[in-house]
Amino acid sequence: VVPAWIQRHCTIPDGDRKGEPFRLYDWQLWCTVNHYRVKARAKVGQKATAFFYRRSQVIAPQKTGKGPWSATIISAEGIGPTVFAGWASKDDVYRCRDHGCGCGWVYRYKSGEPMGRPWATPLIQLLASAEDQTDNVYRPLQAMARHDRMAGRMRVGEQFIRLPNDGRIDVVTSSALARLGNPITHALQDETQLYTAQNKLIKVAETQRRGLAGMGGRAVETTNCPDP
Repeated sequence: VVPAWIQRHCTIPDGDRKGEPFRLYDWQLWCTVNHYRVKARAKVGQKATAFFYRRSQVIAPQKTGKGPWSATIISAEGIGPTVFAGWASKDDVYRCRDHGCGCGWVYRYKSGEPMGRPWATPLIQLLASAEDQTDNVYRPLQAMARHDRMAGRMRVGEQFIRLPNDGRIDVVTSSALARLGNPITHALQDETQLYTAQNKLIKVAETQRRGLAGMGGRAVETTNCPDP
């Protein structure tokens, strides 16, 4: 349901095809379905423990689309069906209108498919090494959030986005450590090859993971290919 939600609600953030539906590349789809892969014995009420993976790391060269893909994941974690909600029977569906979205979209589950629901109060942090580095993800996220496919459910600011039910998405760098320490439901850690002890970002990332553990949240890392 998460890839289908992304392709219905997220849009291409820039370029000649700006505003068109975001169609996941094969590698983006593969990473998405694996990050949201549910254990066969998952039970309703479980959050991080319902999934195979507590953390995902995507390693790819520059300009392959990591930033826009990351923006779609943050969008889904903010207002999409990313919390496990049980196993579907034959007639179960996901209706956007049941979750405050007026777009009219309906997803029909297959029998036995894992169902999803949004977080009650999503608290998300986007971590990057510097202010200009956050633009890799935050700029496409802003463009997606402003499009009418999101139905005005994400109110965009320069350093944060307000979400329904007092949720929010915060941008965090080494110069904004005051935003750390609170429990969060999702963290996107961008360009982790730049995190060092000297710039304090290793410690920041560890602090985020402790915050995730308290809420049953999970994290995604993106990084460039290593230099052998």
